[in-house]
Amino acid sequence: ANILKNSIWQINYETKELMVADKLSKLNNISDAIKIPFTPASITGSPILSIALNDSLTMNWILDTGFNGFITFSNEDKDIFLKKIPQKDIVSNYSLGYYTIYGKDTSTAIAYLLITTLNIGGHNFSNVPVTFGKYKNISRKKNGVIGNKFLENFIVTIDWKGNYIYLLPIQNHQLPHNQLSYGINYGFENGKLIVGAIWKNSDAEKQGIKIGDQIALFNGKNAIEISQKEVCNFFDGNTTLMDNQTLNITILKNTVEINYTLKAYNLFQ
Repeated sequence: ANILKNSIWQINYETKELMVADKLSKLNNISDAIKIPFTPASITGSPILSIALNDSLTMNWILDTGFNGFITFSNEDKDIFLKKIPQKDIVSNYSLGYYTIYGKDTSTAIAYLLITTLNIGGHNFSNVPVTFGKYKNISRKKNGVIGNKFLENFIVTIDWKGNYIYLLPIQNHQLPHNQLSYGINYGFENGKLIVGAIWKNSDAEKQGIKIGDQIALFNGKNAIEISQKEVCNFFDGNTTLMDNQTLNITILKNTVEINYTLKAYNLFQ
């Protein structure tokens, strides 16, 4: 934290370059960037940003380059959104808990919502899909977290000396305006790839796939003996898998293998 707070950092996700400087004038990609003030968190100095949502809600987000997700809100704020966001812009799932590559967290489930207007530093982004979930570093002063899936669309400069974030959009990169899904989320528990959650009204639900079902084949790949490293390669956001319009999985139920074909679709219609 002391090293961070005494430097100016610039991350270029496209070129995979990280630059560190003692003066802002030594860095490029500043003049045309979105300029966002932040408040450093106590001890760590992590940037806390004040963000306006749908012109009616103001929330505090922590910017965390150790978080590989997009944008996640704390479950504690769900009631606020349920009152302010149209029901058509909220999509949830059935889950025994929030499954991750590290197992099950029974304290929370996950849901997506579509933010019509997201204002950062005076710049509006439209129709941004975000999630409810659990982010363990959230305190009462922080309602959510911004991670690398959001930041990778920009050249990001973090100026701890001036307490500003600079976001310069990368050409040909665009924030998602919807969320593709096959109707299921995955989990990795006791060495098994399983169905961790099922989206309501999805084909997966209609075809009878159940939470906790073990996945034996995944697009032709043997998933009976799969390592956590292999799961990591496609688990977070399923970005590589969403290149396919269909997902073919084989579920193992009481030693019987059942084949399913799931088509990719947008969660928000």
